[in-house]
Amino acid sequence: MRRPNWLSVLPSAVCAAQVAFAQPVAPSQSAGPDSEYASKFGYPTVAAALADLKARPNVSISIQGGWTIIHDKANWTLWSFTPPNHPAHPAGVKRVIVRDAEGNVHISMTALCQAEKEPCDKLVAEFQALNERIKDSFRHKDGSN
Repeated sequence: MRRPNWLSVLPSAVCAAQVAFAQPVAPSQSAGPDSEYASKFGYPTVAAALADLKARPNVSISIQGGWTIIHDKANWTLWSFTPPNHPAHPAGVKRVIVRDAEGNVHISMTALCQAEKEPCDKLVAEFQALNERIKDSFRHKDGSN
């Protein structure tokens, strides 16, 4: 089971937003869409999500280690879809950069997994751990704890 190296795959716009994880964002700055968009996967199936996103002209699509990665800059969103040989396939993970009520920027993650519970739980745990590693790496770079 191979997963993409997210530190190298995350688009630069998303990485730039993550630098401010524990720091407030000025009210005039944009930090992603509203929390309702970020908290919902938005599609009834993984296949429906993948088909709709691939049809959009304003997204960038790449394949990384067999994973389909879709970057939606307008919505500060990174979508990750499992390759067919992945134990959790079909599954999609949606990560959105959002600003909370206090102005702090963070990653909101939702997933839709249509495989068995165990591989789905493992997939979600791996992405949660990855999100924490990303946050930690930026905390260390800016000197925050």
